[in-house]
Amino acid sequence: MDFDYSQGVTGYVLVLTRLITGYWFLHAGVTKIVGEPFSAAGYLANAPAASPLQGFFAWAAATPWLLDFTNFMIPWGEALIGLGLIVGALVRLAAFFGGVLMVFFYLGNAEWGHGVVNGDL
Repeated sequence: MDFDYSQGVTGYVLVLTRLITGYWFLHAGVTKIVGEPFSAAGYLANAPAASPLQGFFAWAAATPWLLDFTNFMIPWGEALIGLGLIVGALVRLAAFFGGVLMVFFYLGNAEWGHGVVNGDL
């Protein structure tokens, strides 16, 4: 797919979306870095049983070196992804890892005990 930035507002919308998403990631990362010590142990250990990543998250919570790596990489990764998106440096790499983090966060909270479509719709 090829976008022609000289036509219409496509380029401006993409840049605005990149800047908003970058701010969102940068803010999330910086607040974790400067706030209380970040720990993903509770999130990983208490993933819903219906989550497709529940087994992996439980293993990560029970493995000390992986938990330490996660506790370091989530805040710094969010901050660097946000900075990359805002500044425009390594945008594709930042967007890829931002997408990976969002998929992990989404699937970690997914309670699909009754399937993807449930009574909430």
